[in-house]
Amino acid sequence: MTRATRNKKNKRSKSEEQAETTSEICKREYVLLMRKTGLWQKMADDLRNLGPNPSQDLRDDNWPAGLTNLGAKCYASSILQCLFMNSSFRDGVFAVKPELLKQCPVLDQLAKLFAQLHSSDNTFIDSAPFVKTLELNNGVQQDSHEFLTLLLSLLERFLSRSKVSNARTIVLHLFRGRVSNVTRCSKCGQDSEASSTMEDFFDIELNIKDFKSLDTSLEDYLSVETLCGDNQYFCESCGILVDTTRWIKLHALPDVLNFQLKRCDFLTTVKRITSEFSDPEELQMKQRLYEPSQSELTYNLSAILVHKGSSVNSGHYVSIIKDEHTGEWWEFDDESVSKLGSHPFGEGSSSSTAKPMNIVCHGKTFTSANAYMLIYHRQSTTRRKDKAIEDTERSTEPVPQHDKKSLPVHLFEEIKSLNESYATTCQNYQQEKESERTRVTERREEVNSILSEAPAPSLEDPYFWIPTDWLHQWADNIAPHVLDNTSIQCSHGGVTTSKVFSIKRLSEGARTRLLSKYGGGPTLSNGDLCIDCWRGYVTASAKTVSSPAGPDPLEGVIDSLTCISVLLVRGKVEAPKSVLDASCVVSEPHRHTSKCSRKNSYGNSVNLKVSSSMSIYRLKMMIWESFWAVKENQMLHKGRWLIEEESATLDDMNIFPGDVLWFRDTELHENRDIADEISLENSKVRQNEEGFRGTLLIAMQIL
Repeated sequence: MTRATRNKKNKRSKSEEQAETTSEICKREYVLLMRKTGLWQKMADDLRNLGPNPSQDLRDDNWPAGLTNLGAKCYASSILQCLFMNSSFRDGVFAVKPELLKQCPVLDQLAKLFAQLHSSDNTFIDSAPFVKTLELNNGVQQDSHEFLTLLLSLLERFLSRSKVSNARTIVLHLFRGRVSNVTRCSKCGQDSEASSTMEDFFDIELNIKDFKSLDTSLEDYLSVETLCGDNQYFCESCGILVDTTRWIKLHALPDVLNFQLKRCDFLTTVKRITSEFSDPEELQMKQRLYEPSQSELTYNLSAILVHKGSSVNSGHYVSIIKDEHTGEWWEFDDESVSKLGSHPFGEGSSSSTAKPMNIVCHGKTFTSANAYMLIYHRQSTTRRKDKAIEDTERSTEPVPQHDKKSLPVHLFEEIKSLNESYATTCQNYQQEKESERTRVTERREEVNSILSEAPAPSLEDPYFWIPTDWLHQWADNIAPHVLDNTSIQCSHGGVTTSKVFSIKRLSEGARTRLLSKYGGGPTLSNGDLCIDCWRGYVTASAKTVSSPAGPDPLEGVIDSLTCISVLLVRGKVEAPKSVLDASCVVSEPHRHTSKCSRKNSYGNSVNLKVSSSMSIYRLKMMIWESFWAVKENQMLHKGRWLIEEESATLDDMNIFPGDVLWFRDTELHENRDIADEISLENSKVRQNEEGFRGTLLIAMQIL
């Protein structure tokens, strides 16, 4: 066997080894390092591209629904939740006939909103259609007390057209009370003419400055005030300015008694009052009427409106409401609804969104620093509901709060259609999720399968060229592009020499599978390396005038190139006793082994285990001992780029796992023993490489 034949056989053997190594690098690069992006990211991250799972918004039958936040409309949401949770008012709205709803868009949208809050399968409802009918400005926050007063007045006007008595008088019976302002002359004892005028009210405004509780504030509200001095009143009977007394008479109280707590102090500027204020769970109003009632007038606390924030003109409204059926308290904060249990703001909330709001519970009195409105229900109207609560507490079966069958027919059909549409959306999402999961799994299996058979067995067997960039995107994307070889094709129709470091060899089986599924081309095989381009490349390279006229054989020139496969490992790689300890090739290093024998030992390639923090200098030292090429003679490249800065790290130079570097030995500098270089290196202060590692500075940063 001739020497040329033996060398050719050795080359094939090394090619086979390099092909196997390339396969391992490919699999490691795509399966391990690329797993966090594209096809290899976590399945949960990939499914996130489908959008939010609508099933996450599926509502429990015994859980109230929230309302969407429309910007600055929390004041409206808090009031709407209070009105909806009042079953008497809700039933009155549901009693309105469809004929009237068609004539009144406000009533129509309110009925639809209540129906969705009552029976929708969604955890929160869009209140935009109702708010739009009121022509509210989404960017301006208003006062919730003022909104309630105006809304009740508007609804009362619309409901007065109803032929159903329960709907027509619902606002009057539930929310309207009667009051008069009495002014009496201290000289003649006559009341002013205006004192006999009755006024209706939806709520009672109470001063809380300098007052600690609802009882003391009510006493101040009903107390007698003396007008004297500059405040004297003109008595029509006496015809002169006289001292007078003035007070408020409560003539009739509604079933739902609203108290607005004046938390604004109007001095030179408007200032928010943040003092604590106590409100009882049970309120007695019988003795506070001008003419005491013969029946009991006991009210139970049913809702609290809270204003969060230190400014009067900004902040956020939240409603705390007691369920009439179960006696449990709920916090309504726009879309979020939290179960509070048996005490408002109290113990053991079932949702992480529930937060303390400066409320202290003392027996049956609650002390708050930010309560803005208190809502009480007359006990006589809730006696039947209280009994239902007691029955519920004794029963193991929960009382359904949202019975869809209790809706009117016209609203029931609409909600049924909305729920069916929502169920279809959830089902479609699950199908898309399973389909995507299956598609990703199949693609991953395909990539692993094709990469495992991608290396060409030997140079004698057929193989095909493919762009590295296309292979990257194919292995990383769920939906790869069509195979395109035009980027590596020269003007002569072959494989251009300039792309030698941007292409990979594929086996015939792997190429057939890719082409059959993704199509494309043109086909470039092992015989398509362009000789014309190679001649041009050699002519333009660093050839001297004394060089032969014709180019070297292509195989011989390729044989002169030396490749290094970079295998990154975790951590800092310390300088081994012999630099070759970092090489994947197992051999006995000899200091004075000739350059020729070293080249024969390692062939044209070697795999080096390095760290991303390793310097180019250290890498060149490894190459020096592997191929006996002094570092000054090494023209080290990554692709077409020359790597020169020895102090830079591999990470600085964008050298990654699986990268194949190559170098040429310029032979400009005289060869010398690497032992001299290592000895000189060891004589330097190596602590500089460690920086502050192990010092108190680093230790303090770690702590």
